Amino acid sequence: MDANQTITENFISENWRCFGQAAPQVRIVEAPLYTDAHIIGESASLGPYKLINTIAMGPSRDSARPAIMARIAIHVEGSDVKLPMKDDSNHYHGGDFLDELAALVSLFLGIRVQAGAVEREFKATGDPLGRPVRYHSKPTPFLPMTSGTSQLPKATGQRNLKDLAPIGDLIARDAHKTNALVKAARQYQQALWVADADPALAWLLLVSAVETAAVAWDEKSDTPVARLEAWNPEIHHLIAQHAPDILPEIAEKLTRLTGSTRKFVRFLSDFAPPPPIDRPPKAFCISYERKDLKKAAQQIYEHRSNALHGGVAIPYPMCSAPEYLRFKDAPESGWEEKPTGLATGAFGAVWTQAKTPMLLHTFEYIARHAILNWWNTA
Repeated sequence: MDANQTITENFISENWRCFGQAAPQVRIVEAPLYTDAHIIGESASLGPYKLINTIAMGPSRDSARPAIMARIAIHVEGSDVKLPMKDDSNHYHGGDFLDELAALVSLFLGIRVQAGAVEREFKATGDPLGRPVRYHSKPTPFLPMTSGTSQLPKATGQRNLKDLAPIGDLIARDAHKTNALVKAARQYQQALWVADADPALAWLLLVSAVETAAVAWDEKSDTPVARLEAWNPEIHHLIAQHAPDILPEIAEKLTRLTGSTRKFVRFLSDFAPPPPIDRPPKAFCISYERKDLKKAAQQIYEHRSNALHGGVAIPYPMCSAPEYLRFKDAPESGWEEKPTGLATGAFGAVWTQAKTPMLLHTFEYIARHAILNWWNTA
């Protein structure tokens, strides 16, 4: 049996495949997508989905507005529980088909996007102009913001709907990959939405987004010893130097831990984008050299593990909003990419510069483009 037949696929992909196979149209629904970005372009058509620019205006530039209307032609209804019953949740991401579409828009455009509820429904036997509805339960998205500089200064600004065209490759991949993309996009979407109110949570979500894609990508089977060396070269060196006979056994015991780190580090270093065009003076930039990115990725994953398993929050310096730097004696100007200074103290804790490799907006740039670069080659 084809592997694609044994995996339950996310709704957006399954519906698109049914559309391509000329399955009967069940109904059409319309729902708004909220964002604080400035949307341009008339519309974007993606199979059974059409995204329409509403030219929405808000009370302020920072407010989320229903700037995009999603028109969705549904060619498949939700599947019923089958007998005999069994677990079927690997594709689950905590949202519905509107959330899936909003998440993909968020990832591919690099902006904050959340879906509102269905507002109009079209049925073959109903009003040809559609029927306004309010029985689809979904709260109106509220964008949690804080005063001052944004954690993600490049997540706003102008975006063109035509740049969503690459989503059209969705059904060219199997269910394993499309599920991974949608789950990664959902975590990315949620990270951007909460970044200004809770940057530490945004860090965790972005790391999880990368890890979701990395798990789907990684099909290599390095030896446990190689995984240990990639995870922690210092521990590997100590064991190899003082107890080489038991190195394989120790590496095998640690394989679950070292394997997850290895996937994350290799994924980021393999698919990392080139540096952005606008950058601050060199002293405020991170290095995009592969060895330096791997070292930074290892440190970030360690912070994430400490946060999840030990309650040690993401370091305060990595959760500070960036400053835009422009100096008279330097031609470069841009948002600082990493915490500066030899060490930073806050709330009774101290971190050296080596422990705080980059700021949140820098990691968002690397994470987003790494996921998209993987998808383009998946």
